[in-house]
Amino acid sequence: MSDPNVHVAITPGFDDLETMLYGRLRSHVAEKNLWHVGEHVRAIELTADLAAKMTGVMNVAPSASFTAHNVSWGVHLADECALLYQWNGSGPSVRLRTVTAAATEAQLKALEEDLEIIFPDWEKPEGPPRDDRVIDLNFWTTGPHGPQCSRRSIATPAWREIAGNYPGAADLAPLMDPAYRPDGDGKLLLFHSAPGTGKTHAVRSLMHAWQDWCVPHYIVDSEQFFGDAQYMMAMAMNLHGRMWNLLVVEDAGELLREDAADRSGQGLGRLLNLTDGLIGQGLRMMVLITTNEPIEELHKAVQREGRCLANLHFDLFSPESATAWLRRYDPQAPEVTEPTALSGLFSRLPKDKRPRLEITDADAEPDLLDLDF
Repeated sequence: MSDPNVHVAITPGFDDLETMLYGRLRSHVAEKNLWHVGEHVRAIELTADLAAKMTGVMNVAPSASFTAHNVSWGVHLADECALLYQWNGSGPSVRLRTVTAAATEAQLKALEEDLEIIFPDWEKPEGPPRDDRVIDLNFWTTGPHGPQCSRRSIATPAWREIAGNYPGAADLAPLMDPAYRPDGDGKLLLFHSAPGTGKTHAVRSLMHAWQDWCVPHYIVDSEQFFGDAQYMMAMAMNLHGRMWNLLVVEDAGELLREDAADRSGQGLGRLLNLTDGLIGQGLRMMVLITTNEPIEELHKAVQREGRCLANLHFDLFSPESATAWLRRYDPQAPEVTEPTALSGLFSRLPKDKRPRLEITDADAEPDLLDLDF
């Protein structure tokens, strides 16, 4: 049997070995649910063996490492954290890059603090600290090689910033409390309403509120996800871990209608099995579905008591509340005479008077990892 701890010093195949180490890190991140990831570049003075220092931080030897062309790589894999390092150069000055992953935000912070201790004099990256409203969202698709996950940073508003945009804010507020935790009564969340009522921004705000204990995942190809049992099972089994996971499926009305079995085959059954059937047993996972379908057209099985953690309708603004909302930003706005969606109110305001969030996706950082399974 080959030794799982591979240590080599070679020149050919450099790119292949780099890919191998990233592959090990990505697989370990998925297997152990280490979704909190950090990345740093340091300019340090080479005063001792870097590999030995990294082993001291992680308390485990590298599972794989190699050196070529004055570039050294190594990856350390532990149960609740992981570390990939690369250093370039030789002599007194070395440029060190680290990618760290941990099961919780606190563990990631502790790991990075340990690195700070052994490398006290390093060149800190320029720019302001990352805003806590920028979160990492995992986007899932399937292809010829099976399920694939790409992680991207997105902007998420705090609930206090957008609560005034929702006539039913009082119904949403308990979910948006950062102290909220599932009570075991249902794993399905339904957000339903007419188009333009702010469901997507509410989903973003929910991700922000839950970021300390729940990992968000966005299903890009929902028809394939619920239509392909192998795709669904591969993803669900890779998410099983200590933290909760939130699967977001937008505009999935076809899946939830009374005639869903005729329209989408086994999709509805698989959704119900995933949330409270045998498949979902023991999985710390919730499914949030948004739809523009009227509630009366949704399948009764979806709305069954005990199945839904939340079943929320996003109301239109009444004429009175719509007028008040408009005049908060434009005192000269005309009176509204009919129920209106949030998007309709935005369109009535001049562009220079429309409210905007303090943070947008343009402020978010680029991708950190693409994960294939």
